[in-house]
Amino acid sequence: MDWMPNEDAVAWFVGEILPLIRREIPGVSFWAVGRRPTGRIQALVSANVVVTGTVDDIRPYLAKAALCVVPLRSGSGTRIKIFEAMAMGKAIVSTTMGAEGLPVRHGENIIVADDTGDFARQVIDLLRDPVRRAQLGRAARQLVEESYGWPTVAGHFDRIIEAAVRHA
Repeated sequence: MDWMPNEDAVAWFVGEILPLIRREIPGVSFWAVGRRPTGRIQALVSANVVVTGTVDDIRPYLAKAALCVVPLRSGSGTRIKIFEAMAMGKAIVSTTMGAEGLPVRHGENIIVADDTGDFARQVIDLLRDPVRRAQLGRAARQLVEESYGWPTVAGHFDRIIEAAVRHA
């Protein structure tokens, strides 16, 4: 949470998107889970906004979540947070930037929305549609299992080692 793109994402979500969601779903809450939240992020804490700081294990928080949001508008790097949520079978709403570089498909295993109103609408629709939310979560988990599970990764690693040995 002390990385500027994460700080911006949380501030944008809480300041601009969450109020739109609350107009239609008043009791909705948002949890920002991550290490070293800045003062700007800590200042967002309210009755319906929780900032955890460092946690030992993200899985209990993901298990409790109805869905996960990744409202990144800048930055680069590995999007491990999306794979963690996908592995837990969670529906995800992300920006294009948030899912950049991942082999995800909008409407199939993730929802992608880039502007404030669309992001809020997608979250609202998923919160109101548990069947669709579960379907997205299952497809997300299937992608992770098929493409990044141990059997697949180990098989890929074996092929790399075999090729290196042949060329040695």
